[in-house]
Amino acid sequence: MEYIYNFISKKFPAYFHIPTNVDLRYRRWMALANIGYPLCIAIHICYLFVFFNLKLDVLFYFNFLSCAIFLACIYLSKKGYYYAGFVLACLEVFTHSSLCIYFLGWESGFHYLIFASTACVYLAPPGQYMFKFLVFSSNALGYVYLHYWVHMNNHMIMYRPAVVYWFSIANILTLFFVLAIWGFAYSVAATRVEEALDYEHKRSEKLLYNVLPAEIAKKLKVFGGTIADMYPSASVMFIDLVNFSELAKRLGPVKLVDILNDIFSQIDDVVERHGLEKIKTIGDSYMVSAGVPNLRHDHAVAMAEMALDVMETFKHIMLDNGEKIQIRIGISSGEVIAGVIGKKRFIYDLWGDSVNMASRMEATGQPGKIQVSETTYRHLVNHYVMEKRDAIYVKGKGLITTYFLLERRSSLEVGRVS
Repeated sequence: MEYIYNFISKKFPAYFHIPTNVDLRYRRWMALANIGYPLCIAIHICYLFVFFNLKLDVLFYFNFLSCAIFLACIYLSKKGYYYAGFVLACLEVFTHSSLCIYFLGWESGFHYLIFASTACVYLAPPGQYMFKFLVFSSNALGYVYLHYWVHMNNHMIMYRPAVVYWFSIANILTLFFVLAIWGFAYSVAATRVEEALDYEHKRSEKLLYNVLPAEIAKKLKVFGGTIADMYPSASVMFIDLVNFSELAKRLGPVKLVDILNDIFSQIDDVVERHGLEKIKTIGDSYMVSAGVPNLRHDHAVAMAEMALDVMETFKHIMLDNGEKIQIRIGISSGEVIAGVIGKKRFIYDLWGDSVNMASRMEATGQPGKIQVSETTYRHLVNHYVMEKRDAIYVKGKGLITTYFLLERRSSLEVGRVS
């Protein structure tokens, strides 16, 4: 049926075209009106020949009026008077059915067409419950009165039984045909809505998982409310692009964003490859965690592996103008608090002394170097070659000792250190 509608709509685009300014609530109504009213005209044209051959002059002439009424319904629908057109169509069906029952008898089955028109009320747009109730109740009361009048007047059959029998078969089939069309239309509409909802659900899920770590997103969906956890041992890394602010002054906004997107996308790949968690970007800085939100005992080693990998990656990054991008990396380990903040543009963030220290390690580091705190050094000293740095001043900490992470130890060196 949908294929037929699409085929016909391509052949007669001027008729079947639904303007884009039509309210979404009425688009389905208008699409079905484009099919239903012409179908009614086609049926009444067929009845013209039938009633003419049966010499039922009143019904023959009334069918001309019926065709005119459904043409008026099409006009009203095109002009946006959907309810007026539908009420006019219901009145035609009831009047036409009553006349046919009067001349052909109750057994002709024309009362089934009242059921068909009544079922169409549910095709009306959402809401408008009073309108639907009035149409439904009016048809129901009219049908009951018609049934009462026929039986009180013993008006069961007034025409040849064979003709009446075939009319009853035709009207039963018409009823089922109409119900099948409306049922199919609802099925297609429901399927499209379900597909749209499923698409939007997957899209929102993807957006949610892009904003939050998978475990936190699941927890937020199930429990809601405040999400806050304490992690006794984790590592935090900050990556900063050296002198990028000065470079940004010479670049246009589009070029600047393109470069940042390219660089951070490559870091995203490294983070994913090492199974760590990107927390956020702040300007030209990038924040990563290991051991948060998924606990792991080797968080410092995993972070060191990623840091070395990032440094290796940035050896090959150079801008179109020949300028080389350099980075500083700072890492610290220890206790971390993590949680979701915000109501609208919520983010997953980290707090604690280890986070502040990691930021200081990056800020006081050197281009092309990975600086780690004392706590991280203790986790890494047996696995990596470390260079002790002269004591440096760190805000809030005073003079402290830090280390540069240089490279991995060979398996032989690891054995000797152990």
